Amino acid sequence: MLRLPFRHYSRLRPLFTAPQLTFVIEAMIAGNSPAAAWVDDLDAPRAAWIWDTTHSLYLGGAACLADVNTALRQFVRDSLLPAETARQLGIVKVYPDSLDWDETIHHVFAGVRRVPRERVLLALDAAAVPTLTAPDGFRVQPVTPAVLDAGSLLHADRLAAEIESCWTARARFFERGFGWCVIHHETTMAAWCTAEYVSDGQCGVGVETVEAYQNRGLGTLAAAALAARCAAAGLTAHWDAWASNMPSLVVGQKAGFREKTRYNVVVAVLSES
Repeated sequence: MLRLPFRHYSRLRPLFTAPQLTFVIEAMIAGNSPAAAWVDDLDAPRAAWIWDTTHSLYLGGAACLADVNTALRQFVRDSLLPAETARQLGIVKVYPDSLDWDETIHHVFAGVRRVPRERVLLALDAAAVPTLTAPDGFRVQPVTPAVLDAGSLLHADRLAAEIESCWTARARFFERGFGWCVIHHETTMAAWCTAEYVSDGQCGVGVETVEAYQNRGLGTLAAAALAARCAAAGLTAHWDAWASNMPSLVVGQKAGFREKTRYNVVVAVLSES
């Protein structure tokens, strides 16, 4: 397998066609989301894998190529399974573009505990975006560099870390992304919702509510603000969550997102510690 130069990432597009992956791959092609890609042929790839350099591995194209599968197993053995890396990552989520990859995943991760799990992809229904009002003591505002750099704002560092993990650079988020946060009494960032996996005309959504502020509708408040921005701009927005994560799915539905598809991933447990 050959490492694909970033300038040729558009060649990955025909290999990833599942709806839960296309917007992710487009964000990588746009240079907004971290990615390292390998293909069997630089000019006309038939198969590829993409590692987001942390917890996700994407498999696309033909799943029956012996040389590809051998190289993938070597990559997992040499890059993901060494003790220090395995401890750091803990798990890797394996996203196959089709069920044809099931046997390959079984062989590539032989000896590693694998847990199949279902995820749900929601898509924004622009007509269903609610208009919400912040409770007393709270306000909703766009995520700006000043908000992230405000040393007195509790939990701003958590949002900054999330943005830096989802984007190739923080500056790129402010160039091409957007988000909203809920601030309590001008001292604490209680919840936030940001665009991630952004490319032309579409994005994904990331949302979090600080533990002490959960179950108060604040995540929905931030998500609705982002949904309104997407609807106004005509963006196709995606909400992707574990099927078991009912709190996240409920927030997404309240913010105007509707179920589009369900799919399975394999969670490879690299380290039990």
